[in-house]
Amino acid sequence: MELRHVRYFLAVAEEMHFGRAAASLNIAQPALSIQIKALEDELGAVLFDRTSRHVALSAVGRIFLPEARKIMAQANYARLAARRAASGQLGVIRIGFVGNAFFSGALSRDLRQFRKVYPAVTIDLVELPPGAQAEQIIHQMLDIGYVPDFDDPQHPEILRQKTGSWPFVVALSPDHPLAAQDRISPAGLRDETFVIYAASDTDRDHLAYISAVLGYAPAHVVHVSNTLTVLTMASAGLGVAVVPETLAEIKIADICYRPLVGARQMSRGALLSSRYHATPVVRSYLAEIARASS
Repeated sequence: MELRHVRYFLAVAEEMHFGRAAASLNIAQPALSIQIKALEDELGAVLFDRTSRHVALSAVGRIFLPEARKIMAQANYARLAARRAASGQLGVIRIGFVGNAFFSGALSRDLRQFRKVYPAVTIDLVELPPGAQAEQIIHQMLDIGYVPDFDDPQHPEILRQKTGSWPFVVALSPDHPLAAQDRISPAGLRDETFVIYAASDTDRDHLAYISAVLGYAPAHVVHVSNTLTVLTMASAGLGVAVVPETLAEIKIADICYRPLVGARQMSRGALLSSRYHATPVVRSYLAEIARASS
């Protein structure tokens, strides 16, 4: 069944006159009659009882009419949805993030702004390690990634833009001797065990980054798989953690935060996306975030 046949049927059903229906469709009346006959042949039933003076829906036509209206409504909706998707107003965005992006407010800020302008877009969020986010963007399994910016080598297929920067603080147990200090320097941490976020081997560059922040490579390191584990171990006295100041908003029992003075770098965040495979809706996301931050 062709969509134009359904449209022709509805025109005749509306006008109950082949001449007027043909005029509204901007086709010749004989052509309209031929198309209606083709539809009836396909359905195996007469849709209109017609004489030289009168046209009326047949019993089958009366049953077919509401279904034909549904077909056209769905077709119009599909057409509109396709146009909105092509213009970036409709679709799905798959966004990966790490805990730092959430606690810094960068992710929630961007999502709120985008939702105001594109309320029909579906957003799928998943927490993933930074290395896994980049890999999934390259393989088109993820659209956007929110990660720490470690100054690691950039893949040619990945676009990277900064989302913000924040001072570092030291997270440690209140029982730790350094907790009595108002501020802590990198030199004061040299003999400490550091709890470092690294979900996989691909995220070991975090250690190199922390080493650059401190000005030396920690001698004693424990790697853990997520941000909350970093803070939990620090609060338990199993090590100290150098983390972005934004994480101090997390209220964990028996933990304290002290400013890290003399750090050689700031904590930075980055937004990752594909250089070559961004869909229209992803391009809309990137454009709106850029517009809002300008």
